[in-house]
Amino acid sequence: MRSITRSVAVATLFGFGFLAPAAWATPVLDQEYTPTPSIQYAAFSGGSFRRAETFTVGIAGTLAEITVDTTSSNSAFTGVNILSTSGGTPTTTVLDVGTFDSTNAAGVSTFTVSLPVTVGEVLGIEPIGNNGTDWLQHSTYPQPYAGGSDFVLNPNVFGPDFISDYAGDGFATYVDPPGSSSVPEPMSLAILASGVIGLTFAHRKTREREFLPNE
Repeated sequence: MRSITRSVAVATLFGFGFLAPAAWATPVLDQEYTPTPSIQYAAFSGGSFRRAETFTVGIAGTLAEITVDTTSSNSAFTGVNILSTSGGTPTTTVLDVGTFDSTNAAGVSTFTVSLPVTVGEVLGIEPIGNNGTDWLQHSTYPQPYAGGSDFVLNPNVFGPDFISDYAGDGFATYVDPPGSSSVPEPMSLAILASGVIGLTFAHRKTREREFLPNE
């Protein structure tokens, strides 16, 4: 009985390897723009007024995360639209809607998205929410970010389409390259292997006990 108890204990200990969450590969930073010290503040999309920053994809895979630089740690963002573009200008077609995660003490808001992307594809980022937080922006000409630019849409003033705002909003995009999210990191593989060994050991000891004379 003692041998069986010890075997079960060992199996339980190693078996926890199966319950541990897999440590997946971290998304890779693709595009990034940080405003220079000459910063102005720009409201993000809310109501009929909309604004978007375009960017050019540099890594093929799945767009997994987007961050935007704001003026406050108390972000009022509720999500982010990933827009298609035409001739480099955002359209109103939403390809994916990202989920707002959090805003840290430095005012960086993080959004989770999941959209297949290809190298050279131009997309628009449109954070949405309630007024109360501004998007950090560097207003200059020519555009400070070579892979895209800032746009606004105000139907009451400019009409139903986005127009260039000649600025750049702070942002970063992160991509999961093909296959990266399906391969656990080495630690996860080690934990999984230990679980298999533990269960095999317990099964073997139990079978041996079945063939021993009764004590």
